[in-house]
Amino acid sequence: MLRQSLLGPKLRCVSNHEHRRIKGSPFSRGFLTNLLNPKIALFYSAFLPQFSLPSTPVFLTSVLLGSILNLMELFWLSSYGYFVTKMGYVLQRPKIKKGLDSTIGVVLIILGLRIAFAL
Repeated sequence: MLRQSLLGPKLRCVSNHEHRRIKGSPFSRGFLTNLLNPKIALFYSAFLPQFSLPSTPVFLTSVLLGSILNLMELFWLSSYGYFVTKMGYVLQRPKIKKGLDSTIGVVLIILGLRIAFAL
């Protein structure tokens, strides 16, 4: 999965009839998006300096803390992506799909009845 994330598929379905070429892997596109996002830079420059000691250089401490935060985020999002992918396979099974559809249908009917009789 990490290899696929780094290499990425070259074609993605835009609609049923047209395809467009997407340059770069999902990892590199996400990395570039984070680098160009001013909110991330503003957050790090406003949030991280408060954790540096007065005797230490603020810039180096902020870079260290930002790197630690990015590594934690990479681990978390990779784990999350792996889990969601595995759950997607489980939820595509016919028995599970039928059970979920039935359960959601019953819940929606009950909510509809509650709304109908609440007036």
